[in-house]
Amino acid sequence: MSPHETLVAIIVAVIGSGGFWSLLQFIATKHSEKKSTTAKMLLTAQEGITKLSQQIEENEAKGARRRILRFSDELTQQVRHTKDYFDDVLADIDLYERYCKDHPNFPNNRTLMAETNIKAVYQQCLAEHDFL
Repeated sequence: MSPHETLVAIIVAVIGSGGFWSLLQFIATKHSEKKSTTAKMLLTAQEGITKLSQQIEENEAKGARRRILRFSDELTQQVRHTKDYFDDVLADIDLYERYCKDHPNFPNNRTLMAETNIKAVYQQCLAEHDFL
């Protein structure tokens, strides 16, 4: 038998044996399990990122609410402010209102009177050119 024929006989014996196919099946199964585990890990990470993003948005809304209420309290105490400060608080009002609209279960109505007060004082300062 020639070396070429011997090699062909070995290859045929290996391929023809159940061990080779079992090895291929084992490798394919492990690859599939690894992909499944990776997919589960990615899904868990995505869920965590989504939850974190939601918490960040809620914290931003709560921060805006605190700034709105504090600013209104300062106006009630006759503390004067710059137009830029008013503009920042008006942006906070927009952010807070948008968050409350998008999240109907979020406790709201805590800033309605404060917003009305801020906007009225803003209009008065605009009309009288009376910003700090």
